[in-house]
Amino acid sequence: MIPVLVPIAYVCILLGALSTFSFLYRRRKVAQAAGLQPWFAAHPTRDIYFSLLHLEPAAPTTLLCAALLRRAAVDVERVVSLRQSRQALQGLLQRGQIGDDLWTQFVHGEKEMEMEVTDVVSEANGLKPDWGKVIFQSAAEIAQNGKSRQRAVRVKEQAASDRVWWDARRLRIANDFEKSL
Repeated sequence: MIPVLVPIAYVCILLGALSTFSFLYRRRKVAQAAGLQPWFAAHPTRDIYFSLLHLEPAAPTTLLCAALLRRAAVDVERVVSLRQSRQALQGLLQRGQIGDDLWTQFVHGEKEMEMEVTDVVSEANGLKPDWGKVIFQSAAEIAQNGKSRQRAVRVKEQAASDRVWWDARRLRIANDFEKSL
């Protein structure tokens, strides 16, 4: 009788220990995932779109389309940022230079963006039939135009500061030349 009970007790204790470990491990992983900060900051264009969508006197469709297009443009910028960051983060993770929590945060950010993109496509199809197919093309053009404008502003600012520096340099060279004569 005792030789039969020992293996059964061993299996019961082993299964109990493994189930306890599994339960605690899953609970800890869920707590860690809940404590992670989002990869991206707040999404104000999404909030604006939803505010316009839920206005009591309904907002005009053109305004909703413009808000959705602006939301898609921000999403395009975020997706490009994720694509650029993925390879670098993978390399850093493989070398052990970043922790698993940062990688988990990044993966959650990617999943959030996937859901955001599908939501934008469904909202676009709800506003105009088949607009979901082309909204991100238009949004990419808007995002590219915004980047071009930012570069133009930076070039103008740099040109102004360079002009001041060159004028001062030219004046110093002219003064040095006059002194040498």
